[in-house]
Amino acid sequence: SESETYDFQDTAPRAGVLFYRLRVSRDGEETFFSNLVEIRWQQDNQWLLIYPNPVRDVLLVQSLDPNFTLSELKLYDLTGRLLYREGALQEGKLYYDIPAGQLPAGVYLLSLQSAEGQTIVEKVVKE
Repeated sequence: SESETYDFQDTAPRAGVLFYRLRVSRDGEETFFSNLVEIRWQQDNQWLLIYPNPVRDVLLVQSLDPNFTLSELKLYDLTGRLLYREGALQEGKLYYDIPAGQLPAGVYLLSLQSAEGQTIVEKVVKE
């Protein structure tokens, strides 16, 4: 059997779990599909998705890595005033909902503390 190599670059991947496969068709032969390849794409935030951003009602925080455990979520306004806090988070939980419907339109900072002590801060816009 002959081995062939293919190259593809996704120029605008979304953060999260992505699946790719090839559709192979050769002249005079039946078309077939390769096996699925799973890619976990992160931005700069340790396998976390924070969406929708801008937010209207509920901000969702999703961990894409079951081994990455959050210990605390905090939402601040730009003056540093704490508006929301959720601590003692359940180990292994992958989704968190942060109520944002009552917040006035503006820019906020979401601080996420990992169980390992790492802090991630993301800008969140409220419509």
